[in-house]
Amino acid sequence: MNMLILIDIALVIGAYVLGSISSAILVCRLMRLPDPRTLGSNNPGATDAQHIGGARIV
Repeated sequence: MNMLILIDIALVIGAYVLGSISSAILVCRLMRLPDPRTLGSNNPGATDAQHIGGARIV
Protein backbone atom coordinates (compact mmCIF):
# COMPACT_ATOMS: atom_id res chain seq x y z
CA MET A 1 0.00 0.00 0.00
CA ASN A 2 2.81 2.42 0.82
CA MET A 3 4.38 1.85 -2.61
CA LEU A 4 1.14 2.86 -4.33
CA ILE A 5 1.05 6.10 -2.37
CA LEU A 6 4.65 6.86 -3.35
CA ILE A 7 3.85 6.19 -7.01
CA ASP A 8 0.83 8.50 -6.80
CA ILE A 9 2.92 11.25 -5.23
CA ALA A 10 5.62 10.83 -7.90
CA LEU A 11 2.99 11.04 -10.66
CA VAL A 12 1.49 14.21 -9.19
CA ILE A 13 4.91 15.85 -8.90
CA GLY A 14 5.82 14.76 -12.44
CA ALA A 15 2.57 16.14 -13.84
CA TYR A 16 3.15 19.43 -12.04
CA VAL A 17 6.67 19.76 -13.47
CA LEU A 18 5.54 18.88 -17.01
CA GLY A 19 2.67 21.34 -16.77
CA SER A 20 4.98 24.15 -15.73
CA ILE A 21 6.99 23.96 -18.97
CA SER A 22 5.85 26.49 -21.57
CA SER A 23 5.61 24.65 -24.87
CA ALA A 24 5.67 27.93 -26.84
CA ILE A 25 9.06 28.86 -25.40
CA LEU A 26 10.35 25.34 -25.94
CA VAL A 27 9.24 25.26 -29.60
CA CYS A 28 10.74 28.70 -30.27
CA ARG A 29 14.06 27.61 -28.78
CA LEU A 30 14.11 24.37 -30.76
CA MET A 31 13.34 26.23 -34.00
CA ARG A 32 15.86 28.98 -33.17
CA LEU A 33 13.20 31.69 -33.14
CA PRO A 34 13.17 34.80 -30.92
CA ASP A 35 11.85 34.48 -27.39
CA PRO A 36 8.04 34.95 -27.53
CA ARG A 37 8.15 36.77 -24.18
CA THR A 38 9.98 39.69 -25.84
CA LEU A 39 7.81 40.12 -28.95
CA GLY A 40 4.11 40.53 -29.66
CA SER A 41 2.01 40.92 -26.54
CA ASN A 42 4.92 39.75 -24.32
CA ASN A 43 2.88 36.67 -23.48
CA PRO A 44 4.67 33.32 -23.89
CA GLY A 45 1.68 31.65 -25.49
CA ALA A 46 1.02 29.65 -28.62
CA THR A 47 -0.49 32.60 -30.51
CA ASP A 48 2.62 34.75 -30.11
CA ALA A 49 4.81 31.80 -31.04
CA GLN A 50 2.79 31.35 -34.22
CA HIS A 51 3.04 35.06 -35.04
CA ILE A 52 6.81 34.92 -34.57
CA GLY A 53 7.38 31.65 -36.44
CA GLY A 54 4.69 31.97 -39.07
CA ALA A 55 3.80 28.88 -41.06
CA ARG A 56 6.87 26.97 -39.82
CA ILE A 57 5.23 26.29 -36.47
CA VAL A 58 1.79 25.36 -37.78
